[in-house]
Amino acid sequence: MDEIKNKVPTHEELRAIIEKIAEFFKAFIAIFDDLKAGLSETFSEYKRQY
Repeated sequence: MDEIKNKVPTHEELRAIIEKIAEFFKAFIAIFDDLKAGLSETFSEYKRQY
């Protein structure tokens, strides 16, 4: 049983992992919003040819 307990993360470790994922997700959303704004600005004058 101790072998299994040593492989499973503790509550604090799980909280740290979730916080790191949340930080990454927030940064990803911010980058995605910047990319979307840049693309809309770049293609704002684009006219469809057909």
